[in-house]
Amino acid sequence: MEASMRGEGGVEGHHRQDTSGMGNQLEAWIRLAGAPAAVARRYGKVKVLHEWQKSALQCAWNGEHLVCAAPTSGGKSLVAEVLLLRQLATKPRSKAMIVLPYVSIVQEKEKHLKYILKPMCAKVQAHHGASGGTPLVGGERVAVCTGEKANAAINSLSEEGRLQELSMIFVDEIHMLGENGRGIALEAMLTKLKCLGMLQHVQVVGMSATIGGVEVLAKWLDAALFLTNFRPVVLRQHVQRDGDIFRWDGKRLLLDRKIDSDGGGFACLNKLCEEALQQGGQVLVFCGSRRHCETCAAKIALSSNISPPDVGACQALLHELETSMRTPASDVLASAIQSGVAWHHAGLTTQERNCIEQGYRSGILKIIFATSTLAAGVNLPANRVILYCLFRAKAPVLSKSQYCQMVGRAGRTGLCKYGDAYIVEDFASVENVHQFLGRPMEKIASQMVIQENGSKENRNYNGISRLLLESISSKIAREPGRLEKLVRSTFVFHQLPWETLEDTASAALQDLKHAGLVAGQILPNGIGVWNCTRMGIAVSKSGLPYQEGIRLFKVLGSVGKCVHLDKPAVLLFHLLTDDHPFQIQSWPEWGRAFSRLPEEDVPLAADVGVSEADIFSCQAGYASAEAQRTRVLKHSRFLAAYVLHLLLKEVQINVIEASFSRPGIVAGGVSRGSLQRFQQDSATLLAMAASMAGAAGWWLLESHLSGLRERLAAGVRPELVDLMRIEGMTGDIARKLYESGYRNVHELVKAPLTKVESAALASLPRGVRVNGKRSLEVLGSTYKTRKLAESLLQHARELIVEEVWSLQMVP
Repeated sequence: MEASMRGEGGVEGHHRQDTSGMGNQLEAWIRLAGAPAAVARRYGKVKVLHEWQKSALQCAWNGEHLVCAAPTSGGKSLVAEVLLLRQLATKPRSKAMIVLPYVSIVQEKEKHLKYILKPMCAKVQAHHGASGGTPLVGGERVAVCTGEKANAAINSLSEEGRLQELSMIFVDEIHMLGENGRGIALEAMLTKLKCLGMLQHVQVVGMSATIGGVEVLAKWLDAALFLTNFRPVVLRQHVQRDGDIFRWDGKRLLLDRKIDSDGGGFACLNKLCEEALQQGGQVLVFCGSRRHCETCAAKIALSSNISPPDVGACQALLHELETSMRTPASDVLASAIQSGVAWHHAGLTTQERNCIEQGYRSGILKIIFATSTLAAGVNLPANRVILYCLFRAKAPVLSKSQYCQMVGRAGRTGLCKYGDAYIVEDFASVENVHQFLGRPMEKIASQMVIQENGSKENRNYNGISRLLLESISSKIAREPGRLEKLVRSTFVFHQLPWETLEDTASAALQDLKHAGLVAGQILPNGIGVWNCTRMGIAVSKSGLPYQEGIRLFKVLGSVGKCVHLDKPAVLLFHLLTDDHPFQIQSWPEWGRAFSRLPEEDVPLAADVGVSEADIFSCQAGYASAEAQRTRVLKHSRFLAAYVLHLLLKEVQINVIEASFSRPGIVAGGVSRGSLQRFQQDSATLLAMAASMAGAAGWWLLESHLSGLRERLAAGVRPELVDLMRIEGMTGDIARKLYESGYRNVHELVKAPLTKVESAALASLPRGVRVNGKRSLEVLGSTYKTRKLAESLLQHARELIVEEVWSLQMVP
């Protein structure tokens, strides 16, 4: 089924072309777009467009805005990329933004577009929280960024009067407008463009998974709406209960077949995995928690019914994983991988997840047990998808859109005729699952104003407050009439009565005034306007919710005067909030860990008021309950700052995990993946703090925070920061290169390949596994160090070329 609805909005003055006679050949469309034929060849085996893709292109070919809703893995991105090629080719000086919800997808899309657009010499640059910088400030033509970065780019371009340089915005997963957190930045970005009248000059293309409310979304953007339920591979949905397999026909569950259910739901899970593997397929199993993923993966790996994989390939993958981890894998994970099974969740580091994803794509791994992070952030199709114990007797723990995203991974184009999805449950009744499958898709709801139970007294309007503050700061809207137009330009305007929205915006504006972020002014002509105070400008630049921004502004104002900037741990202690993963659980355990701090690090604790006497007092019960709570918060924040301090000293994450992150010291323990995420979140906080300091005129502090952000994002000492700009570089390799005399990118490009290869080999950890046993020596033949060295040199050369190109672009 396909349906399209023409919109009234689009780009004025766009060179119009008649596409009525166009066929389905991808190369013909790319040539019509004005891009070289070499671009089409880079799409490899993709030669022909599906009929719906051709129809969607025709809806937006001449600059019309487009909202396209299609199932997961339906081919939406290809439509947007062809439209991007048309904009870049027909407007040689224009720029474009690709907005994506997750950092992992931003990084993946950057690599993809760099490859696709290389024949057009169009520079592509990724931007996300920890990367620093603002999109489209440099010489890139295509900025691939998160919603927060895209919103910051619109603010910056508006202030500099450069919005006319932008010709296209492609928002992938535009239904994320309805997600708390990400949705506010997306809606703010598009609202500002609409308020400024820029939708007449900037083509907006929004791609969405199948979800309700897209008609209102298209109306808001004056966009053509294209709907399709086409999938390249037919999806068959099933439910298992007590060995009975029911098939969902779109209206009801029908008994399809029976399987051996002795042993309960797990026996059925095992049987379904075995069936898929016997047919030469791969399986994704979604579980409700990290622990459940690991437990089920370990049990499946030990099953004698699972056919043995390619042992040599699994062993090679394990070597690669252990190299990325800088330590041998746990016995459980190693055993699972050697059986062709693994797990994938946020507790793993980025390097570990990338390695597992690559092992699955290459066919080495046959079964992956995953949490929802895999469904949302990674494109890994499978022959069979199984949702295991995600439902309970009373209500599902996932939304209908999340379910569709998960089962949408079932089916591999060109490799299987059907994609099978199974719900395997021990506790949920067939009736409850039937009700869930028959439920309509949730509608997109704006996050600008959230009314709990429809009550005006329980309104959360942080989103509208942020929109007003940013718009006043960047001078998009300051006068009452202009501010009203801004509010009427929001998506939430189409969902709430105007009286409610108007009252909410007025309340938000008054809150900003009372917080000291904005102030009214009467101009000589008698017109009243709003202006941002110094703090208001700084908070706006940070991108933080204004309550958090005020806290950070006050902290920066005090630390700039009294904190030694040569002690990063002390500075980080003051910048961090109490929302971090290092919540101390046991005073005795923390006391033992504190007593083992190196002598040179003990003064850091004293600098922030943390002492061993406090620990003894709380451990012995001498401190009051209130004093206990205060000291727990302070000591926990010191531990969090000290962990970041160790990362800045190039201490490996696995060493930190063993020292401070185990259960006992910290409630629940902290995994390597959580540690890495905390590292990146803290680097993002430093980037926000640097932007705030610059806006406030604290130039020295801004420079120091920017440098500290670069170090923390890379996890290195200052001298290695330049080398860490190279894609694929690790701290260990950078250290070996530095010690060999290659101290920056310019020196490295002159290095012989053998020198780089030797540094890469020397950086590998000792004690990796070889044939299932611990090895005391690094076996260089096991690792593809030459390929890594070649890649590092290539990326270093590309950096130099980009620097030269950027200098040539400076007027």
